[in-house]
Amino acid sequence: ASKDIMLAKKVDEVVEVETDDTTDEENQKAAAEYLYSLEFTDQNGNTVKLSDYDGKYIFINFSATWCSVCQNEMADYLDFAHNTDFVCIYAMNTYSDGDMQTIKDYVAENDIDIPVFIDDGTLNYCVGISAYPTCLVLGPDHTPLYIFSGQLSREGFDEMANLSKEKYEQ
Repeated sequence: ASKDIMLAKKVDEVVEVETDDTTDEENQKAAAEYLYSLEFTDQNGNTVKLSDYDGKYIFINFSATWCSVCQNEMADYLDFAHNTDFVCIYAMNTYSDGDMQTIKDYVAENDIDIPVFIDDGTLNYCVGISAYPTCLVLGPDHTPLYIFSGQLSREGFDEMANLSKEKYEQ
């Protein structure tokens, strides 16, 4: 099974969708709808949802304050974020990073000027994050398109974006 289908099945466990009577496409839809219904806090203390970006491609980079590989790719991700039509988000959580203030300090110290979604680890669990950094790309209709674990270069972010658009437009 492809990773995007695995994502749907992981989220199905949380949503409690019966997979025996549903197709992979239905599983994908249920997974995406659940992800888009979750509420997070951003680095400014505002409540945010993925549905705030309906109709747009979304690139989520799951990161941690203690992750040296995440630090290594940060400049490339921020450069990509500033030069793409994708909505780019960092996802961080208090489960792996300690508390909200630790994350806010990290964001400020590293001049992260794109949205940072902070939660208790629910999003990580739903997506099945087992390593940092991990990137997830969602299509304009909420469809999970690609998930990749490991460090990406600026060119790697561009390639993942292009592959996601090609897959969505098929």
